Amino acid sequence: MTGTLGAVIVDLNPLGWAQLARVQKQDDVFEKVLQHVLLYINAFLGLRYDNHLLVIAACPNQSHLLYPAEPQAAAEAASKPKPVNVYEEFHTANEQVASQLRAVFRQQQAQFRAAGGGDDDDAAATAARRAATSPTATAAEDAAHVAAHLGVAKTSATAATSAMASALSKALAYTNKVKVARPDMEIATRSLIISLTPDNPAEYVPLMNCIFAAQKMGHMLEVCKLHRGDTAFLEQAAHITGSNFIQVDDVSRLAQTLLQVFLPDQETRRWLVLPTKEDVDFRAACFCHKRIVSVGFVCSICLSIFCAPQKECIMCGTEYDISSLPASLES
Repeated sequence: MTGTLGAVIVDLNPLGWAQLARVQKQDDVFEKVLQHVLLYINAFLGLRYDNHLLVIAACPNQSHLLYPAEPQAAAEAASKPKPVNVYEEFHTANEQVASQLRAVFRQQQAQFRAAGGGDDDDAAATAARRAATSPTATAAEDAAHVAAHLGVAKTSATAATSAMASALSKALAYTNKVKVARPDMEIATRSLIISLTPDNPAEYVPLMNCIFAAQKMGHMLEVCKLHRGDTAFLEQAAHITGSNFIQVDDVSRLAQTLLQVFLPDQETRRWLVLPTKEDVDFRAACFCHKRIVSVGFVCSICLSIFCAPQKECIMCGTEYDISSLPASLES
């Protein structure tokens, strides 16, 4: 057995958390989920002495590396007194991760409310349009009340998703840095994504690049989904890297799922019968309008995907004769 470098990517989109609070009928749902995540982190660090932790926050338009802390912040935390009856690494991880997640979440809520006074699309309408593609009809109804729950009148459409490609890039870059710095150390790597928002079609290309890079590195991308929106890209991430994709409808069962499904290492999982997702959504996003499509048109030169026939590929410039195509396809 070898040690594991485990990254935990937490979606801190305020819109997603507000919708989850309404669905779960719990105003303090963030704190409850945070306690479950900290329990998983403690269990992960306690499995082996050489396990290492990485925590990243995925926010709208950006991501933040929260743990390990910057050297100055780590030195300040180390100088503070610690309980004598608590394992030092547990205490340090709990204090830094919890405080950083709360701080970033409060910051995102403040930015979200501050952006509500602009002339952008209505938040409830935007969220409802995104949630309308979910398998349940009630998801759209729940999303229609999110803006009122947050006390926001208006917001931009990008606020309904998180920068997951940015967060995954940070996780992969950090793990690769550790492997390069310690070539003599055999270490397994994986990332656990706590997803609260649907896919952003505009992130299709960078996200798929991250997925294939993770596959080449042998880096598992695991997904714990807490919402009812579309996550076709994350489903593909788990499938391609041979990992698990689990949807948790009741946050009170989150700790059980994290410990039973996502905690065991790669070697242990060979002897376990874990739940799997059989119906993986393999849809892609078109390069022209950034829409998720079930049937698309592929450039034979650069393999770009389009939702309608193109006379010229916008990516590589290849020209095509589409005059022979049926009129129904051209529209």
